[in-house]
Amino acid sequence: MSERDWNPRLSADGVHYCSPACGGKYCRKEWYDAAVAQADRLAEELGDGWEPHVWENLGWHWCARKGCCAVHPNVDKRSEFIPGEGWRITNYTVYLNLPGKQIITRGQVATDALGFAVQDARTTMAQMQNALAELLEETS
Repeated sequence: MSERDWNPRLSADGVHYCSPACGGKYCRKEWYDAAVAQADRLAEELGDGWEPHVWENLGWHWCARKGCCAVHPNVDKRSEFIPGEGWRITNYTVYLNLPGKQIITRGQVATDALGFAVQDARTTMAQMQNALAELLEETS
């Protein structure tokens, strides 16, 4: 079986930018450009160490990643695409992938969503420490 080609190509008219493997054949170059710009802004907003990430999957998508964490915008694709700006972002979802546990939070602002994930992780860690302390106390 041959590898699927995920290298995007610009159409002859310069309007579409899509990978043959995607299958949608409708991804627009301006959508890609907006996704790149929005990913860069998101990574910058989140701060040091955050990297923008853009990918194609029946449209152009983006997030910012750092270590075991990714912050994704939730986009209203029913809204009008604004050239030079992109799609309207409704809120953000954070996926914090810890060993043995995934924490998913949502917030209206990217930094708030990230803060909720961090707080959730800290709460979980404290609960685990307390449960372990009780276990060790009872068995000694």
